[in-house]
Amino acid sequence: MNEINPNILTTVTREDVKRLKEARHVNFHRIPVSETAHEFSIFMWEAIQSRLYEKNEKALQWTLKREEKFWKTIDSIICDLAYQHLLGEGEFLYMSLRSSAYKASRYQLQNVSYTAVKDAFDILLSNDLQMIEAKFGYQGGKGYSGRSTRIRPSDRLSKIIDFFGLTLSDFGEADNKETIVLRDEKENPTSLAKLTEYEDTPTTIRMRQEMTLINDFIGSLDVTCPHQHDPNATDLVRIFNNSDFNLGGRLYRGWWQTMPYRERVNIEINGMETVELDFCELHPTMLYAEVKDAQLPKSAYEIDDMSRKEAKVLFNAMLNAKRELSNWPKDLEGESMKMSLEQAQTTIKSHHSGIGSFFHSGKGLELQRNDSDLIVATILDLMRRGIPALPIHDSLIVPELYADEVEEVMKKWFLRLSGAEVEVKLAA
Repeated sequence: MNEINPNILTTVTREDVKRLKEARHVNFHRIPVSETAHEFSIFMWEAIQSRLYEKNEKALQWTLKREEKFWKTIDSIICDLAYQHLLGEGEFLYMSLRSSAYKASRYQLQNVSYTAVKDAFDILLSNDLQMIEAKFGYQGGKGYSGRSTRIRPSDRLSKIIDFFGLTLSDFGEADNKETIVLRDEKENPTSLAKLTEYEDTPTTIRMRQEMTLINDFIGSLDVTCPHQHDPNATDLVRIFNNSDFNLGGRLYRGWWQTMPYRERVNIEINGMETVELDFCELHPTMLYAEVKDAQLPKSAYEIDDMSRKEAKVLFNAMLNAKRELSNWPKDLEGESMKMSLEQAQTTIKSHHSGIGSFFHSGKGLELQRNDSDLIVATILDLMRRGIPALPIHDSLIVPELYADEVEEVMKKWFLRLSGAEVEVKLAA
């Protein structure tokens, strides 16, 4: 009779339900960068090797045959488990144990394969090591709607991590991630769009080179914030949508982008206090610039019987949608609206009659391509001036010392790319 492994979770506590749902994917790019982290990795390797020699000759033969791929895979998993432990105790990671998830791809590390991942998982979960806890086939996760296995450090591994006195700064990420990401169209509103393979063109090569310059520059900055964040999440990617490089393209995955504004105001860059400069009413201004004789209202979002937030959220939802909205946008759930959804859409169309044809056309993703090009051009210009900037879609976090100069650069590039003028102001 097989011995029951206590680290396979058959039931979960109420506290763990939220952790399971908010799990993020294992980061196979995670690597040790400090002497302490390398010592931790070597300790773990020796423990695993010992187990292989003593218990599993077949696994040992496999690891000797394809040693580099196996050890890089298991090292990245162990390092990411340690990193997750340091970010927040009890948090889960999710990983697929299906072979289809590890097909050759520009988005997949070459050292990662299904066999290597499955063997690493089995060894870490084994009764001899018990380095992880696992919950099989749990539904959902951050950006993922299917079933996947959840893992987190066991008490044994957590004690080893604490013994070495590891910190987040002891770990980094490999410099071979794809920064130009193309996604397919979502199957439904709650699902994550699948990654799409593509052939490189002069445009994608140029965009990747730009992202390398931007990421290297941001990586050289001393960016601090007293609020909890992932200090290694600084490498940005451009994500395009619906298998079309003309749609989307905004910059994502910077730790400051998901931080609430009330916390972002405490960010410092190279010891300097910062401000956030925002392109005002960016998409409405872009749209009216496209239409001859159409006059931008005094305020795009000051509409009768709507708050500014309600008007802005609904305006952008109507631009992104390809048909009339049948449900309120998620950001307006729980709001006490003064009119029905149908009336609200009619009111916005009436207020913006000059650009009415753009609503419910999917135009929003085209505008995101334009505003992402604008942000990239602005950041590259600021880099040439030695001015650091952290992007948040249509705004920039910059040292307060350079705010006036940054404002002029933002206006310059908007005029150059759209042929219109735009207002820039401090975010609030």
